[in-house]
Amino acid sequence: MHPYRSIWFTILVVGVSTIVLTSARICKETMYPSYLGKRAPHDKLLYSTRMTHKWSLLGFIEEFLEYPVNRKNKKKITAIEVLDLYTDGNGGCFAIIDGGVGYDHVAIYFLSQFMRGFDFIVKIYG
Repeated sequence: MHPYRSIWFTILVVGVSTIVLTSARICKETMYPSYLGKRAPHDKLLYSTRMTHKWSLLGFIEEFLEYPVNRKNKKKITAIEVLDLYTDGNGGCFAIIDGGVGYDHVAIYFLSQFMRGFDFIVKIYG
């Protein structure tokens, strides 16, 4: 066996292990409960969508959701519900990166696990 093959194999194993451990840390540090805020009796569903993405070979899937797209929303967001449809522990994670409950806008970042996809239903109330 050539010495270069074992070196490249070692680099590959260390690199993949680092990526997998980093993604687990990111998801644990940025994870929110699946329901943020509290709906009032007069609140309406402002926006609903399904964020879904297939797996990626040797990588992660990143997606961003912005509401409203045109930034012309006048209603304050009272609740955000994010439901992970992967119930087997292989789903992704999400983080609110701008706005959210109490604001008129929200930006949500979605991240899959390494070599996995994700499938979320997002509902925004106000």
